[in-house]
Amino acid sequence: MDEVHEPCSREYRRIIDRFHKTVVAQFNGHTESYGFHLYYHENNLKNPVAVGFNGGSIAMYSDRNPNYVVYESNEENFVRIKFRFEFLEKIF
Repeated sequence: MDEVHEPCSREYRRIIDRFHKTVVAQFNGHTESYGFHLYYHENNLKNPVAVGFNGGSIAMYSDRNPNYVVYESNEENFVRIKFRFEFLEKIF
């Protein structure tokens, strides 16, 4: 898996580095866990250039917490982001 993942990850980061003034956030999901990742330019590790948000999933696995995330941003510049979690009650 690493032989596929590492080149794809490297190229994705190069795209984020190159277009960081245009692409300031990425939204992903369906991983059964929530998290975020700060992206730094490869030549400047002091200031982040983008952020990646990873939403959860509504899949009903016994060891997971089904949820989804609602994101809201400023319509003028899309910079200020508010978000809230919605957790679903497990039904078994």
